[in-house]
Amino acid sequence: LLRVRNELHYLSGWKNDLFFFHLQEPAAAHLGFGDDGAARGVERFMQHYYLHARTIFRLSDEVIERCTQVRASKESLMRRLRARDLGDGLT
Repeated sequence: LLRVRNELHYLSGWKNDLFFFHLQEPAAAHLGFGDDGAARGVERFMQHYYLHARTIFRLSDEVIERCTQVRASKESLMRRLRARDLGDGLT
């Protein structure tokens, strides 16, 4: 995906993070996705792109989920460890 982003910057002439439709075919060609008998290069390129984008989304979502679970566990532990009155003058 970083290569795609770099190619978008090159093709558009500026730091562009939007994958405009008119840039898909030249990006595919520059990244080696030529037409073959089964499919157009741009189609294979976009399938490849979305497959990797979806994988990164799923992994990011999993990391965020795990981080929020760890944080919730730590907060729960801290609540249990806070000083509380145990009676007979003990805290």
